Amino acid sequence: MRVMSFSARSLHRVRAAAPTLPTVYLMQFVTPRLRDGRLPVGSGSPAPPCGSCAITPPTWSA
Repeated sequence: MRVMSFSARSLHRVRAAAPTLPTVYLMQFVTPRLRDGRLPVGSGSPAPPCGSCAITPPTWSA
Protein backbone atom coordinates (compact mmCIF):
# COMPACT_ATOMS: atom_id res chain seq x y z
CA MET A 1 0.00 0.00 0.00
CA ARG A 2 1.15 3.58 -0.71
CA VAL A 3 -0.23 6.92 0.40
CA MET A 4 -0.66 9.28 -2.56
CA SER A 5 -1.50 12.96 -2.10
CA PHE A 6 -1.30 16.37 -3.75
CA SER A 7 -0.59 17.86 -0.31
CA ALA A 8 3.04 17.94 0.83
CA ARG A 9 1.86 18.73 4.36
CA SER A 10 -0.29 15.60 4.56
CA LEU A 11 2.58 13.44 3.32
CA HIS A 12 4.82 14.95 5.97
CA ARG A 13 2.25 14.03 8.62
CA VAL A 14 1.92 10.48 7.30
CA ARG A 15 5.71 10.08 7.29
CA ALA A 16 5.86 11.29 10.91
CA ALA A 17 3.12 8.87 12.02
CA ALA A 18 4.19 5.85 9.93
CA PRO A 19 7.80 6.19 8.72
CA THR A 20 7.85 2.84 6.90
CA LEU A 21 4.74 3.55 4.81
CA PRO A 22 5.69 4.58 1.25
CA THR A 23 4.45 8.00 0.16
CA VAL A 24 3.96 9.45 -3.32
CA TYR A 25 3.69 13.17 -4.05
CA LEU A 26 1.22 13.79 -6.89
CA MET A 27 2.07 16.82 -9.02
CA GLN A 28 -0.17 18.44 -11.56
CA PHE A 29 2.65 20.76 -12.54
CA VAL A 30 6.14 21.39 -11.20
CA THR A 31 6.24 24.50 -9.06
CA PRO A 32 9.30 26.79 -9.23
CA ARG A 33 10.47 25.67 -5.77
CA LEU A 34 10.64 22.04 -6.95
CA ARG A 35 12.37 22.62 -10.29
CA ASP A 36 15.78 21.88 -8.82
CA GLY A 37 14.77 18.21 -8.39
CA ARG A 38 14.05 18.23 -4.65
CA LEU A 39 10.80 16.84 -3.27
CA PRO A 40 8.85 18.17 -0.30
CA VAL A 41 9.81 16.70 3.07
CA GLY A 42 7.89 13.50 3.71
CA SER A 43 7.37 12.49 0.09
CA GLY A 44 9.15 9.38 -1.06
CA SER A 45 8.67 9.65 -4.81
CA PRO A 46 6.97 11.97 -7.32
CA ALA A 47 4.15 11.03 -9.69
CA PRO A 48 1.91 12.69 -12.26
CA PRO A 49 -1.81 12.99 -11.41
CA CYS A 50 -3.74 9.72 -11.67
CA GLY A 51 -5.86 10.95 -14.57
CA SER A 52 -2.82 11.51 -16.77
CA CYS A 53 -1.79 7.87 -16.33
CA ALA A 54 -4.95 6.49 -17.90
CA ILE A 55 -4.34 4.54 -21.07
CA THR A 56 -6.51 5.44 -23.99
CA PRO A 57 -7.14 2.42 -26.23
CA PRO A 58 -6.32 2.93 -29.90
CA THR A 59 -9.18 3.53 -32.31
CA TRP A 60 -9.27 1.50 -35.49
CA SER A 61 -11.00 2.58 -38.64
CA ALA A 62 -12.67 -0.06 -40.76
